[in-house]
Amino acid sequence: MSSSQGPSIISSGCFSEPTKLETKRLAGKDCWACGTTDPDIVHVVVKVDGQMPLWHEAGLFSPEFNFKSVANAIPLCPTCHRQFDKAEDPGFVFFPSDLNFFIEFELRDKVQRENTNVRQVPNAVAYQNYQISSKAIPSNAIGGLYTRVFLKDFWNGIVTQENFRTISTDKQWHGNPLTSLRRAFAILGSPRVYIMDPETRKQLDKLRYLYFGETLLNPADNVLRNIYRKDPVVAGKRSHTQEQEEYGQAGKKMKSEKMPNNAGTLANAPCSGQYGTNSSWVLGPDSTSNKVIQLYSPLFAAV
Repeated sequence: MSSSQGPSIISSGCFSEPTKLETKRLAGKDCWACGTTDPDIVHVVVKVDGQMPLWHEAGLFSPEFNFKSVANAIPLCPTCHRQFDKAEDPGFVFFPSDLNFFIEFELRDKVQRENTNVRQVPNAVAYQNYQISSKAIPSNAIGGLYTRVFLKDFWNGIVTQENFRTISTDKQWHGNPLTSLRRAFAILGSPRVYIMDPETRKQLDKLRYLYFGETLLNPADNVLRNIYRKDPVVAGKRSHTQEQEEYGQAGKKMKSEKMPNNAGTLANAPCSGQYGTNSSWVLGPDSTSNKVIQLYSPLFAAV
């Protein structure tokens, strides 16, 4: 796919021929997502990704990470590639199947960081070894298991539900798991995310919070964080679980509260604000010269 697809596309450039060949050896010569033939070898995350500085500052990618390496490469057909690269409305994403492994790893590392102040995150080998030890994959696997999620039927009904089930099964991938999580976190803001299993959504959200919610990326961000929290001192000590519980309690309270008897009447009442019933008018047919002077003369007053 061309890299000049407009602002909604995360551009994926070219890999070297040896990298392409090695990626096909590891991930297969067909599209890793849907299985069609003759795929492109594309980036999972591009170096010019606007979020990369935040991920680097949070210690999730090392400065030495090579975005043009096999660890950031995957075979995708042009259709899946385009849907994967749609930053604003992706049609396909993938991420580690065992998200709990990454959650538990981060919780343990958080304790260690109290002494080292250096974040450690699982790489491809760590995830693969864990899944081998838990017998999720065989010892000769090329990588850990990843969940493939199609958020759109971009084949316009050609692919049957049975075929969707087949291509949505977990699949091995050899690359850096954090690159796939970068893409997965992005879909949490999409209305299409509710296609996914609720527990999976919760795990993704929890992991994102662990990676960024309690991380003070820099002093300026800390200042902004405290400005927007109602009680900066107390809020800074709240856990993700506490915040979720408060959210749930607020929802229950809203459900238990009765709507006023005139709620329906108020909802359907015409607008009677500054611009009257037709908010498209600024100076309507009923405007007078005195009204215009009263509204706008201060704008032309001598400074």
